[in-house]
Amino acid sequence: MDYELKLLLAITRRLPRVRGAGYFANKLINFYRRKPRQKVITRIYDFILELEPNENVDAGLLFYPHLYDWRELEFIQQNLPRGGKFVDAEAYIGWYSLIASKIVGAEGEVIAIEANPYNAERLRRNIELNNIHNIHVFQVGLSDRREKLRLYLNLKGNRGGHTFANFKGLKHTEGPMILCLPLLDILKKCKWDYIDGMKMDIEGFEYRVLKAFLSEAPRTLFPRFLIVEVNPLYSSYGSLKIPELLSNFGYTLFRKYKINEIYILKERL
Repeated sequence: MDYELKLLLAITRRLPRVRGAGYFANKLINFYRRKPRQKVITRIYDFILELEPNENVDAGLLFYPHLYDWRELEFIQQNLPRGGKFVDAEAYIGWYSLIASKIVGAEGEVIAIEANPYNAERLRRNIELNNIHNIHVFQVGLSDRREKLRLYLNLKGNRGGHTFANFKGLKHTEGPMILCLPLLDILKKCKWDYIDGMKMDIEGFEYRVLKAFLSEAPRTLFPRFLIVEVNPLYSSYGSLKIPELLSNFGYTLFRKYKINEIYILKERL
């Protein structure tokens, strides 16, 4: 690790969870990223991660892991049981998957879904670095049916923002055709009959995937809690209808953090 990075991390990793801390940290991140940077292998809490500082999510984890989605992750730590089952869709490089993996332990399981081949390889790399064996990686996309769709790539510092949604004004690069499956198909492959928790951040396809899953899956398979991105950017893909959809299937809103919303199932029969 270079000395400049060490100095900046000594500052950003000690920032308190107060308003403006992230803003200040991002200023330092932008300074560090004034030129291309090499991959970094670093320890974050109990994990070893290979990160690309020029990517937004990676930079957040590298510079201020204690601030990155900390409310959502704290909720998972408090509500995901030992021996439980967790779905991470899409997983990107696996931060949520790794944390869930540790919580559920060897007797639990995690499904990590990542459509993009480059991201999926990095996901596998981070799993390998941590010698983890309870994460099942599916290199596929999610949709409401089995189909092949064009993936549009965000190659401007946000590889976690790749999407199958294609609308006027989207400035992504045309990527490969990707096999997409319904969520229920993946759960059947793993022979799961219940889910304790799920995180879904699939850049505009959340409504499509959830509507099909909740309509077709037995209620016993509904996640006990769900963290889902409700992004107005994808309103033409039904993103703003997600709260009503979940309410109709028995979920109540627990908390909302920017565009992430946490829902709890009222009753699972």
